[in-house]
Amino acid sequence: GGEYVTLGGNEQHDVADVISFMRREKLATKFTIWGRSMGAASALLYVRNYGTDFVTGLVLDSAFASFKELCLDLVTTGQVRIPKVAVRAAMALIRRSVKKRTGIDINKLKPIKGMKNLICPALFLTAVDDCMIPPHHSMKLQERYKGPSYLLTCTGKHNSVRPVLVQDSVSFFIRATFRWPNQPIEPIFSYIERNSPNYVPPLRNGQNPLSAKGSFSKLKKHRRKKSAKNLERGVRQTARSSKIGNTENHAMDSPLKSTSA
Repeated sequence: GGEYVTLGGNEQHDVADVISFMRREKLATKFTIWGRSMGAASALLYVRNYGTDFVTGLVLDSAFASFKELCLDLVTTGQVRIPKVAVRAAMALIRRSVKKRTGIDINKLKPIKGMKNLICPALFLTAVDDCMIPPHHSMKLQERYKGPSYLLTCTGKHNSVRPVLVQDSVSFFIRATFRWPNQPIEPIFSYIERNSPNYVPPLRNGQNPLSAKGSFSKLKKHRRKKSAKNLERGVRQTARSSKIGNTENHAMDSPLKSTSA
């Protein structure tokens, strides 16, 4: 990246150097890139500019859609205290300063650009109380993404440790990406959704829980119970995760079950 942090502008080339080195040394041939915050932006910029020939999947935790939009969000939410009337002038000053020092135009830091051309599976992560990079950035990125993707929302803030269930979901996803496209990735997304603390199954009569009588309190109560059950299940599954590839010894309802003969 150089002497200065460029929020993915130059760091994307670091990703390229690492992948090139590992392929040259025959340490690996295919990669699933897991990036968080600036790392997620770097991953997106890398696959956009270098392609996905060697990339089987992406895990993108708290990526920003565009740096300019992020700056406006920080001012709007009070994370950066600048009068709104001075935002444009401040952005222009920062842009000139950063470009002079690093050669990077911050107005061109737009990971969302080119999303419609990416086809490898992607798992987007965001935290509900993230004030640094609000969840709507991940939502926009996932909506624009062309390939198979899923947005997993978890509790916490920008720098919070991700819950055990989220870490398990990422682990399952990464394993599955190395079998894609020979095996579809969609069963993994269904598996992640069913085991998410925020998952609410449809009611028997087909009603949406949010439209039922007393639905909001029932929904919160259901989610608490579901979260506790999933946490217990996640601990058990983690203990057995080393055996998950052995499909002959496991009859568990796992989307990672091999379909090969």
